Amino acid sequence: MYDVVMMTGVSMDNNGYNLPMINNIIDFFRPVGPHRIRTFLDAHGYKTKIIDYTPHYTVEQIDILLESTISKHTKVLGISSTWADFKPETFMRLDDLIKKYKSKFPNIKVVVGGPNPTTTVMDCIDLYVTGYGEQALLSILKDDYKRVSYTSNGTMVLNGTFDYGFPNEYRTKWLPEDKLLPTDVVGLEVGRGCIFKCAFCSFPLNGKKKGDHIADMGSLYDELMYNYETFGLTRYTLTCDTFNDSMDKMEGMLKVIEQLPFDFRFTAYVKPELLCARPEQIDLMLALGIESTSLGIESLNGPTRKAIQKGYDYEKIAEKLIEMKSKAHKMGRKVFTHQYNMIIGLPHESMEQVIENRERLLNAYECDGISLNPLIIYNKNNHSLYPLSPIDMDPEKYGYKVRTITSPDGKTPTFYWQNEHMNLGKAFKQTGIMQIDNLRFAKVASFQGANLWNIGFNVEEHFEKTDGRWNQITKEQVDTAEKFIQKRVDDYFESMI
Repeated sequence: MYDVVMMTGVSMDNNGYNLPMINNIIDFFRPVGPHRIRTFLDAHGYKTKIIDYTPHYTVEQIDILLESTISKHTKVLGISSTWADFKPETFMRLDDLIKKYKSKFPNIKVVVGGPNPTTTVMDCIDLYVTGYGEQALLSILKDDYKRVSYTSNGTMVLNGTFDYGFPNEYRTKWLPEDKLLPTDVVGLEVGRGCIFKCAFCSFPLNGKKKGDHIADMGSLYDELMYNYETFGLTRYTLTCDTFNDSMDKMEGMLKVIEQLPFDFRFTAYVKPELLCARPEQIDLMLALGIESTSLGIESLNGPTRKAIQKGYDYEKIAEKLIEMKSKAHKMGRKVFTHQYNMIIGLPHESMEQVIENRERLLNAYECDGISLNPLIIYNKNNHSLYPLSPIDMDPEKYGYKVRTITSPDGKTPTFYWQNEHMNLGKAFKQTGIMQIDNLRFAKVASFQGANLWNIGFNVEEHFEKTDGRWNQITKEQVDTAEKFIQKRVDDYFESMI
């Protein structure tokens, strides 16, 4: 008898890379959010059941899983929007099925949380939870709402981060029923938020104070040891918005890592400017076990970097990234890579500059992969459900002329923007062209490497036999990975019924 049943998983149809051979193996991971919430709710006396891999099952299979988990005792049917983040219509096939269970058990509340949950549109939804959801979901279970807002169609929204807060304890306990394998790479929370406020960024808890929202190191040690002894886990993706924004956090973590009986390895979001301001971070992160970074480079253009509050010229940053990668390779960490995250459409940067700088990076030692995104400006007048960036709040200040548009789901008001160099449409088009081409030449980097470990692909072996590029993955390897995925999904289903 479960108080909460949560459906989660990631749909690989959402990745948008459009590379036929590797499209089905590039994004396979276990979202940590639902498992973190289960840990929190269990500590408060609520029993939670997670249904993972939901996007991989037919409606008939999902019906079987819901039939075996939902009862008159169930108060909440939760849906993680992670697996429909890029294609909200993914959920629509489940609308009638969930309505059936709501009819059978009228007291059930259907709650959608995760990234941009209000873009998920179904008639069966009762509430959305934005931001960090532990306390908000607890409030739903107790039927004790503190503060709510509403979407344009009247669906209730709880802002988990700003209206409900969250516990300053982030341990996630995975259970044997989750069927983790030693090669799995799962999310690990060492902290939340970021001490910076970049002009384009609207993450919750931006501008936090140093030392805020950092995990207890004793609890972190217990979590890592439990995962190692129970599942054999040694690799992680760190979920910190900016891992290296706190020396205290990293130094405290080093004391934990030094006590572990295994080689800890991880991937994290790293702010490259801090490698210039605090060069000692390079050796510290390598000692911690970092083997890949996800870097918020955004632009190589000097005036652009200044406008979006990015410190240091790119040339100085490149020096530190080269140093870090070179040291990692000398340590024998052959899989060490840097992934660049770039934005098309930032102030003072023309399309010609974007193309020229991207060509430069394709041959740069310090850059192993490039992830591109067009600039999105949210409408401050109609988008009160989420945090807003400085550019969102005052686009004209940054050189943008804007007019309101609405996304296909009808629920995410944004701006169609134009500046002196380009507009939203051109930024989207160029992003699509470059993103496909990038992956044809890029190495396996950042969180992509973690995803490959999750499908039984040996990333270290790939780098030993090749130089680690995506285009050196063979059809035979892809076929093997697809069979691995299907068996894993099937085995999980069988364990649930």
